[in-house]
Amino acid sequence: MTTTSISSDDSLLVVSPMLALLTAVLLLAVEILTRSGALDAIRNRMTSTESERLELDQLRRSISSLRLRSNQLNSPATFAEYSKVQRVLQREMKRVQQLQAEIQRREMQLGPMRQLLLTKGPKIGVYLVCLLVGLGRTIYVVPTTSGWVRILSYTPLRLVLGEVGIIPWIAICSTTVQAIGTWV
Repeated sequence: MTTTSISSDDSLLVVSPMLALLTAVLLLAVEILTRSGALDAIRNRMTSTESERLELDQLRRSISSLRLRSNQLNSPATFAEYSKVQRVLQREMKRVQQLQAEIQRREMQLGPMRQLLLTKGPKIGVYLVCLLVGLGRTIYVVPTTSGWVRILSYTPLRLVLGEVGIIPWIAICSTTVQAIGTWV
């Protein structure tokens, strides 16, 4: 059976099942990564230095222990020690704010293009890979007699009636994945 001929039994014919499945799985994986915040974590790792991250983590641990100690010392009998702990706590909280401001300033200096690549780069990359791998290939063939799928009965790049290529398939997968994401 050639890719341009359509069977007369009005059933959908999947010509490239591995490409269809791989595209759907890749789009689902990148959407899961996007929604879980993993891509934002990667961006944060790339915009802050290792020493800043270590200092920020150490300061956060120290602040939590100081708050616990401060709550234990909050009585008239231990006022002097409580005051010392509060001064150290305020100094460390100020340093955390300074570090966060420095990281945000560095993010602003990156420029909009690099910021876009850090946040949306993996998603754009997956879409481009799927497009380039599937360009010019038929994903599935839709019978031309089926009226309910008439909108999918051509590929914009080749205009062959009944053949569906990668562009409509990416649109279908992307819409489905986003619908799943909002549902979950």
